Amino acid sequence: MWVPAAIAMDLGNSLLSTDDWYPLLGAIVGLHAVLLLPFYLMVGTRRNTGAVMGGSDGDGKGKAEAKNGSMLCNLLAYNLLAIFYATFCAYTGTKAWFDGTADSIGGSLQERFYGYNEPNAKIARLTVAYELYNTLAVVLLKEYRTAAFVGHHATCLVLGMMSLHPFCHYYGLFFFGLTAISSVPLATAEMLQCCGLEQAQELCRVIFCILFLIFRTCYWPLESYKYWVDALACLNGAAPVHNYPAHIFLLMSNVGLTALQFYWTTLIFAGIAEKLNPPKEGKKKSN
Repeated sequence: MWVPAAIAMDLGNSLLSTDDWYPLLGAIVGLHAVLLLPFYLMVGTRRNTGAVMGGSDGDGKGKAEAKNGSMLCNLLAYNLLAIFYATFCAYTGTKAWFDGTADSIGGSLQERFYGYNEPNAKIARLTVAYELYNTLAVVLLKEYRTAAFVGHHATCLVLGMMSLHPFCHYYGLFFFGLTAISSVPLATAEMLQCCGLEQAQELCRVIFCILFLIFRTCYWPLESYKYWVDALACLNGAAPVHNYPAHIFLLMSNVGLTALQFYWTTLIFAGIAEKLNPPKEGKKKSN
C-alpha cells in the first residue's frame, strides 16, 4: 500500500517542481481519464439527478431528470480533482502565509508586487493547468454551466497565467492559497452529493459555510483593501510598474471576484434562513 502512495507522491512533487504548466495539464487530464474507469465500474451510465451548490440543475429547470444530468462518473472524477487541487492550494498557501514566506517578500511595496516565492509559483503553475481544464469542464458539465462559474474559472485562469512571472506572488498566497480552505469542504460536499451520502454532505456544507464566512466574507475584503491601497500607490508612481493594463485588469478582477464572494454569502444566509424557517407544507404544495 505504501509503495504506490510513495510513487504517487514522488511523481506529484516532480510535476509540481517543473517550470512549466504543460506537464501539469497533461497530468490532470490523464488523471481524470484514469479515474473514470473505477467510477464507471461503480455507477455505470447513471446520470446526476440533483443540483450543485451555487450552480444549476442538470436540465436547468428544477430537479434534473436522469436523462439530462451529467454522467455521475464524470462528476465524481471532476469533483475528486477539485478536492486535490483545493487541498494543495490551501495547504501550500496557508503554510506560506503564516510561516514567514509571505513576510519575506512583503516588506516593501515593490516586493509585494514583484517579489518571487516558490510556493506561489507552484500554485500559479497548477492553477493555470487546472483552470484551463476546469473552464472547459464547467462548460461541458450542465450542472456547472452558469455565467458565474464559467466567468470565475476563466478569470482565475488568466490571473494564474499573469502570476507565472514574479507578479503579485505575495497576494497570490492569500487569494489563490489560503482562501482555498473553504473550497475543500465544498468540493467534498459535491462529491458526497454525487454518491448520495446526504448526511455527510450536509456536514461538509456546514463546514464550508463556516469557513467561507470566515475567510471569504470577512478576511477577503480586508486583504482586498490592502491590495487596492498598494495597487493604487503603484499606479501613482510609488513603485515601478511593468504593465499598467495588467494592474488595471487585476483591480477589475478583484472587484468581480469580491462581488462573487458576497453573492455566495447571500446564498449562504438564504440557506441558513430557510433551515431556520422552513416553508410550511401547505405553502410548499401551493407553490
